[in-house]
Amino acid sequence: MVLSEQQKMISKCLLSKAMSIEELSSKTGLKETSLMHEIEGLLRLKLIEKQGYPALYHLVSDVQGEVMRQKNLTENDSNKIRIHAIIQSQAISQSMVQNSLKELEKLLNARPEFLIYTCKFSEIINEGEHFTGFIQIDLSIRDFTSMVSFVFHFGPTSIEVIKPKTLEVPIDDLQDSLNQLSNMVSAYTEKVINAMSKQELDSFNKKIAKDLSHAND
Repeated sequence: MVLSEQQKMISKCLLSKAMSIEELSSKTGLKETSLMHEIEGLLRLKLIEKQGYPALYHLVSDVQGEVMRQKNLTENDSNKIRIHAIIQSQAISQSMVQNSLKELEKLLNARPEFLIYTCKFSEIINEGEHFTGFIQIDLSIRDFTSMVSFVFHFGPTSIEVIKPKTLEVPIDDLQDSLNQLSNMVSAYTEKVINAMSKQELDSFNKKIAKDLSHAND
């Protein structure tokens, strides 16, 4: 569910009290025709309700509680980076995917450098030989070093940076991040190489050499 900027503005206005079209138009600066279009969208999504005559619009109670919760989180959040990420899991059974996704959520919540705003579970899909599911997470992350750790350890399939528009990284953070990344890649490479046969390793090294030669062209 993606709300337009106008719908977000309307929802924010309705946090404190129910309002009429005239009041919302005055608060948001939107003309009544375009305002009604946005309100109809919110009604279809069941985020707001219409009551009485003349009509007053208000946030659904569950939505209002969630908006207030996220507002409080935002006001007390000192983390530098806010992202929306998708983390996928695949396994040979539906229960294994469910358990994997729940464990991911548990691990994310246990990390003090992460602050979870929302975590939504997808439907688990049978793709023939395996099952696939994912979680959509809206979270903030303490700093650049923690961001590198998140990407490597949790392997998100996609990331959307919500804030900041620009990020200044102190030299110490950059150094720590690069060393951490180097150590993680080295450990991962060692495991992969140890699992390879001599023939597979030779083929892998030839491919790396070929890729490097093309990169220098």
